[in-house]
Amino acid sequence: PLHYRGESPSEATETIDDLMQKVHEVDGLFVSLWHNESFSETERWIGWSSVYVRMLARAKELKP
Repeated sequence: PLHYRGESPSEATETIDDLMQKVHEVDGLFVSLWHNESFSETERWIGWSSVYVRMLARAKELKP
């Protein structure tokens, strides 16, 4: 979302939550791709590791 959609971490969290919910509703498989630098919390990556942590928590909530 940072590069492709120009979203902030909080906006990306909402987008990912919405996508995960939609995938869950159709019994689909949600797949994400994260690059190592996304977790660095430096410069443009400040706040993005929390997006990943939230995504994992949401996946656990949606687990059947």
